[in-house]
Amino acid sequence: MSGVGRNASGSPSDRPDPVEEDLDEVLCENGCRDGFKVLIGQTIIVLVCLKCRLEYELTQEQRPDE
Repeated sequence: MSGVGRNASGSPSDRPDPVEEDLDEVLCENGCRDGFKVLIGQTIIVLVCLKCRLEYELTQEQRPDE
């Protein structure tokens, strides 16, 4: 696995991790800091707080094919 995550000179890549770019932190409204379990469907994402089990639903409307 030589060169994985490194540039041609062998040093770590200067590019930031794409997962951490321009993302907002999601916090439970009860102030829990344990994180979330993420359930992903075709048109919905559900975040379930790992501490208090409060659920947050994110939906996306499907547009008819044009």
